[in-house]
Amino acid sequence: MIIEVIGRRLRLGIVGGGPGSVIGDVHRAGARLDGYYEIVAAALSSDPERSRRTGRAIGVSDERAYPSWRELVESEAKRKDRIDVIAVMTPNDSNYDICCAALDAGFHIICDKPLTTDLASAISLAKKVKSSGLEFCLTHSYTAYPMVRQARAMILNGAIGPIRQLHLQYVQGYLASEDIPPGWRLDPARVGGSMILIDIGTHAHHLGAYVTGLDLESLCADVGHVVPGRKVDDYVSMLLRYSNGARGSMWVTNAASGAEDRMAIRLRRTNIGYSL
Repeated sequence: MIIEVIGRRLRLGIVGGGPGSVIGDVHRAGARLDGYYEIVAAALSSDPERSRRTGRAIGVSDERAYPSWRELVESEAKRKDRIDVIAVMTPNDSNYDICCAALDAGFHIICDKPLTTDLASAISLAKKVKSSGLEFCLTHSYTAYPMVRQARAMILNGAIGPIRQLHLQYVQGYLASEDIPPGWRLDPARVGGSMILIDIGTHAHHLGAYVTGLDLESLCADVGHVVPGRKVDDYVSMLLRYSNGARGSMWVTNAASGAEDRMAIRLRRTNIGYSL
């Protein structure tokens, strides 16, 4: 393990995900769970004072509770005890700039999806990561569940034979109401080309590809919003065609009243089916 090689835990800096956010507590708990990381620096909010205050609240020292992500990157790059890794959990439109700056400063990165909001910047970032030689981890963490790992092993070992059908779902309801307070997820300028596909559609697609090892070759999609007056996508239904000829479907929404948070994958061959 790397901590055995360097003789200490990895020093982690966190950007975004302050107290009250959905994903911040998850990241911090995950970092501490196995003892591999020590959270030593943070820039948790776009508001400078709140960023400092909340950084101190999670146990970061005053001098390393930074007012902005730019100051975190610049200041940590100059320290002898600089961070090893930056974890990025910010709104969609800021991930690209933060990751580019972190790579330029020589930091390894753990980043939430989406990496960027358009194809051109995604290609640019991929090239930058490759040329840097640094580790870049994208948090499609559903693939770490034991049942998902077992399903992948069974399929790749031929235990259920060739896949003929693959059906994916990720259904949430937290944006089902018409009176949701304004936020960055409902701002077309900040979320990118399609909010629903970038927000949770990526998870459903990635899970299907990971478990089966199949590449998606073509699709037919109905993408849009079901909540009247909404300016971002909150619904998608797709027909899918995979590299081995398998057919499939994907239904993803965060506007299904009564739904909490459920992702499902169904696989079928001629006479055998499995569901997760």
